[in-house]
Amino acid sequence: MAGLRGMFEPMHYIANDILAGFGGESRLQAALNSLAELAEKTQVILFTHHSRVVEQFGQVSGSVHVHEL
Repeated sequence: MAGLRGMFEPMHYIANDILAGFGGESRLQAALNSLAELAEKTQVILFTHHSRVVEQFGQVSGSVHVHEL
């Protein structure tokens, strides 16, 4: 497996409201930080209709782009 690393482009990560049921701001922030870390390696697309999740993403370091539909 190690020999295959770097031969292929990483797959995109697309999720729909996976953080809707997260309780507590610290747990949500930890999850968003993990997604931001993953985004350094591949494209992460997160769909949500929860304004709380969007607001918390503003506290994540790195490049976060919010598109409202």
